[in-house]
Amino acid sequence: MEKKRIIKNVVHIGDVLQHVIKQYRYVDDTEISQVFRHWKSMVGKDIADITKPKSLDNHILTVLVNNSSDLYHLRFLKSDIIAKLNASLPNNIIKDIKFKIA
Repeated sequence: MEKKRIIKNVVHIGDVLQHVIKQYRYVDDTEISQVFRHWKSMVGKDIADITKPKSLDNHILTVLVNNSSDLYHLRFLKSDIIAKLNASLPNNIIKDIKFKIA
């Protein structure tokens, strides 16, 4: 008959994942969610009407745009948009914006 092994120091997988996520996440979720929740007030109504933030990865914000002509126009406003966003956040977490057609 086979003996059962007693496993010591068992850790719940949820605790392990939470630790890993905290360790490798470079920005706090509250900062990212702030961008999504307050997009309109951060960038203004005109820009918010034709865009939607999609994701933030390695300090690059991906923004969905309605059409190619809006995308072309927004390229010229990119540095202003980055400045507006970073002015509303505690840290300058956005270094670049990548516009994509939705």
